[in-house]
Amino acid sequence: MKRLLIHFGYPKAASTTLQNGLFLQLHEKGVINFLGRAFESQYFGHFSNKTEYKGWFDKVIASQPRSEQNHVGVLSDERPNLFSEGLFMMNERHGNTITAPALLHKHFAGQADRLDLLVIIRRQPELIPSYYIQNYRKMLQPLFADYLAANIKEKWSGEAKIFNFYNVLSIYASVFGREHIKIVFFEDFVQNKDRFSEQLGEALGIAPSLIRPYLGEAKLNATRKEANTLVIRKMGTTTMRGRLVFLLDKLGFKFADSARTRIPDVTDAEKQTIFEQFKDSNRRLAEEFSLDQKAMQGYGYF
Repeated sequence: MKRLLIHFGYPKAASTTLQNGLFLQLHEKGVINFLGRAFESQYFGHFSNKTEYKGWFDKVIASQPRSEQNHVGVLSDERPNLFSEGLFMMNERHGNTITAPALLHKHFAGQADRLDLLVIIRRQPELIPSYYIQNYRKMLQPLFADYLAANIKEKWSGEAKIFNFYNVLSIYASVFGREHIKIVFFEDFVQNKDRFSEQLGEALGIAPSLIRPYLGEAKLNATRKEANTLVIRKMGTTTMRGRLVFLLDKLGFKFADSARTRIPDVTDAEKQTIFEQFKDSNRRLAEEFSLDQKAMQGYGYF
């Protein structure tokens, strides 16, 4: 039976770390059939570069049928098939509705006998600030307080709709069926790798002992802090400062870092505000998807 597990990667929830440090290793050991990973990392899979990945994704968005030029690889009958791609979640930044579930189902349903989904969630008071920092160059608000206030006013719609896990996963469940969705906690990856291995092993259909050895050396792409400020590493090239940093980086000058933008650190009060915004929907997620409520409460989801 050809079973495909699709990991639609939330931003700042260890997607690239798992793609590079775990999924590729399991593929090379012959444990899983890894079909590919997000284009931000070293390319792997049917597509060889960022342009090809985007071209494929544009065809999926346009609902073009699968063809020999429009697929992500050959599925295995013997090994679990895994496709891990953050483009689907990032596409949700556009428009007011969640579109990825229907697109995913339409594109992959004819290729596999069974479709399952893997999502790794991270508590919003940590996820949202980290997302803001990563995408700072695109943000209209120069301070996180402004970004937070704007989203509260808009009731977390538009781009920010992906942060309401309950709403997003309820739509996935309506398309794929709740029994086909596996939710794993990012906090387990950081704090309880044995539990994370068990959860991921269940999703992949392999022994947790095959996963655990590849998690020990995993290093997250964490936001850098200096005193009470956050360092913006990804800077656009539309400003003079951005062009300067890009040039200094390209020339290999170590002092390029000193020219990067710094903004005030996110405050505890701002994190508490985010917690209050999502605690009820997180509790509802736990109840309706039969998640470990004790663990979620301990990690600060509600």
